[in-house]
Amino acid sequence: GCGFKFTANAGKARAYGAELEIGLILAPGLVLSQNASYTHATNTTSVPLAGVVAGQRLLDVPQATANTNLTYRRPLGGSMSFVARLNNSYFGSIEDITFTRNTLPSYDLAGLRLGVEDKSWSASLFVDNLTNKKALLSDTGALSANISIFN
Repeated sequence: GCGFKFTANAGKARAYGAELEIGLILAPGLVLSQNASYTHATNTTSVPLAGVVAGQRLLDVPQATANTNLTYRRPLGGSMSFVARLNNSYFGSIEDITFTRNTLPSYDLAGLRLGVEDKSWSASLFVDNLTNKKALLSDTGALSANISIFN
């Protein structure tokens, strides 16, 4: 088939939610921190021309996200410290639209950072996306290129 893409105002929306954050000292120099959030974001008006129905989830807004960090800090002498941090970020599923509305799956991204910090500076080596996760960010399978967009 053949088609065309256009942009239209989706009308009014409403978003509300909650966030919880906690930090625990597991041992001297070792801290576990966790935060989680919930967002309820929906269209409040219908716009038939744009295919928007009141009550539908807003596009590209995950209902749930969470971050976990495990941080180890050890003094090196003077005001310098060695810092190691392992983190994981969770992103819940999102609603996406190319030519049709679809749901993209949730995913986790992990990272690692090692470094030295002082009162006024820091230097780090880091790896983002430690597990080389290919998270689906957009489903463009309906396009002629038939190539999905990953992180």
